[in-house]
Order: sequence, then C-alpha cells, then structure tokens
Amino acid sequence: MFSTLEADKVPRGDVTFRGVTANVLTLMPTRLDAMRPTTGYDDVKSVAMARLAAPNIPTIQVDWLRYGPKLAQVALTFGADDIDNVTASDEAPDGRRRAPLEDVRRNIEAAGLEPAERDGRFELIA
Repeated sequence: MFSTLEADKVPRGDVTFRGVTANVLTLMPTRLDAMRPTTGYDDVKSVAMARLAAPNIPTIQVDWLRYGPKLAQVALTFGADDIDNVTASDEAPDGRRRAPLEDVRRNIEAAGLEPAERDGRFELIA
C-alpha cells in the first residue's frame, strides 16, 4: 500500500458512530449504486466529500485498480492520501500489473506529494 507522508500529520483518534466508539483508521469512498457506472468527476467528488464529512478519520483511500494511475493521482489532490490495492510485486499472479511500483511513486510525486510505503497497520516501511 502506498500513502503520502501527509497522512502522518493527521492525528489518529476515536470516531463515534451511533454510540459505538471505534478506532477507524481509513475510509474508502465507493459508489452507492453498483449498477450505475461512475465518471471520474463522481469518483473524485466522493473522495472530497469523504475528506470533508469524516475529518476524524485520518486516511482516505483510493483503489489503484479501480481508479487507474491518472485518476488516483487526481484523487490525491482532492483529499485522498492513500492508494490501496497496489500489489507487492510488479509481477502479480494475474499477470503484469497496470504500472510498476516506480510509476506509482512517480504519480504521487507528480501530484506534489512524497510517496511512502506502508504495511497493513499503516506503519511506514523503511
């Protein structure tokens, strides 16, 4: 999983939903109607709305395989700070992935952010 170093600047805190407190670390906006395809505008709008509607959740994720390299890059400028579903190696079991890891890093840098690789607990990988 790739993230930006900006994610480290947001404090992790408790979020309350209907009286239940949970330590929510991430939110991935998805479409509500699976039968209606979305546009790129719809996708980045949902990222921006998630960032505004859930200020206590430190990480807003976008799915690399669903968004693709360019829309994921744009989503980073609309409030996302984590790219999920990036396979650990360039040679995935299903065949070569859409872009090698260096392309993911380059897209994050082109968005004006600094790439950082994280594990499943959102800890930086050295």
